[in-house]
Amino acid sequence: FTASAMIFIATYYFWKLIKRPSSKNLILTGFFFSLALLSKTTAILLIPLFIIIGSTAVYKKEYNLKLKTLIKNLIVIFLISFILILVFYKFQFGTLKNSLPPGHYSDKVRLELSKSPLFSDIFLFIYDEVPLPIPNFITGIGRIFYASTQKTYGFVLGRVTDGIPWYSIIVTFLLKTHLSLLIIIFLSFFLRKNLPHKDLITNLCLSLPILLIFIIFANTDKFGGVRHILPIYHFIFILSSNIVNVKIKKKTIFNIFIIFLMFYYVLSTLMISPHYLAYINEIGGGSNNGYKFTVGANIDYGQDLLGLKKYMEKNNIKKIKLSYWGSIDP
Repeated sequence: FTASAMIFIATYYFWKLIKRPSSKNLILTGFFFSLALLSKTTAILLIPLFIIIGSTAVYKKEYNLKLKTLIKNLIVIFLISFILILVFYKFQFGTLKNSLPPGHYSDKVRLELSKSPLFSDIFLFIYDEVPLPIPNFITGIGRIFYASTQKTYGFVLGRVTDGIPWYSIIVTFLLKTHLSLLIIIFLSFFLRKNLPHKDLITNLCLSLPILLIFIIFANTDKFGGVRHILPIYHFIFILSSNIVNVKIKKKTIFNIFIIFLMFYYVLSTLMISPHYLAYINEIGGGSNNGYKFTVGANIDYGQDLLGLKKYMEKNNIKKIKLSYWGSIDP
């Protein structure tokens, strides 16, 4: 949740920086970019996001953004982020080797670096001997990238898969997103010609983060369910909210329909309380059928272990096959 908020706020201030350049917007972009990076590695997507959006603004003359100004702004944003991350890590300085727990993790990194066909000696020297700022932050990012390349098993649409298939993120989005929101997204696309049009940079700032997240997690075995795509919902809410401005005949009937969808959104939220994490929409047959399509963090984060115990006692169940996502010994 923190990463989702920081990614959205950093994008918002970068959008303001392009639309209304000022030192305040520049500093706030760097500040929230650093908080996003400190929240979760997913925030790295802000780097290509800023570059693509900024380059587009340079290409489109109406934004009056020069290439030199863009480069200067990006350098300042990254410098602010570096300083704040350095402060957060208490000015940590040391080798990458010493930033990892000795044994399993450290040996695995050395093994992977030694496999490089050309620069293994250089990589190992840097890893073992060269002191660097914020080594814990650097190795943390490295571990995430390494883990994302490692094959694992998945469970999608009722079957175990060798690796996480690319369509897993689409299935997750369609099952875990409220039906009311899915309908509004569809209406926003279907009626797009009847909606007020935003300028190119605004459209990019709202739609490109969604696209990048889908592309990234469709091509990695690190995808862990809806928690990894939470940042897209801030942007989707704003994009889809434009539906209230639609210009069509029988607007009153349309407005009543939208109000009904919002009422249903609230009602179904209250009905599933407090088991929000288990939510599956009507496309998947409701929350009671979630286990047929997906597992892990999409339906249970280990929070229902005591509930399972009570169920077993109530129904006199002595032995089960347990699929458990959590860190406590069952």
